[in-house]
Amino acid sequence: MPAPVASADGTRSTCPVPKPGVRAGDWGHRGATGMSSTATDILRWTRALAEGRVLSDSSRAALYAPQVFVRHEPDADVSYGYGVRIYTKDGRITEVMHAGAGDDEHTSVARILPSGLTVIVLSNAGMHGDTTWASYVAQLLAAR
Repeated sequence: MPAPVASADGTRSTCPVPKPGVRAGDWGHRGATGMSSTATDILRWTRALAEGRVLSDSSRAALYAPQVFVRHEPDADVSYGYGVRIYTKDGRITEVMHAGAGDDEHTSVARILPSGLTVIVLSNAGMHGDTTWASYVAQLLAAR
């Protein structure tokens, strides 16, 4: 049985696959917006990536390397990698982050800091100011 999920209206349900009203062949709702997961499974996935159990070292290096520069922020340069956002400070990668939202307005964000700290937030609460909830929580934890 699928894990329970919370809907935007506060009710709990399970996430059906495929979602109601989405045709089985609708690839726009598979992968990027059609996947559901638990925080535990997202943590397993990020650990498998970090430990080299999924990709070769060269593929992992490419995944976590800045590919397209986006903007300067006060404390870091922001770039896009392959499916992730990369934060660089003084020529060193300080953060690798991925965020996503699906049809049920849930957002899951994984943030990996140089210390190995991984924060995963599953939420339907949107952003925390101008950042994601995972970035906000990770900054609080990293400051300790």
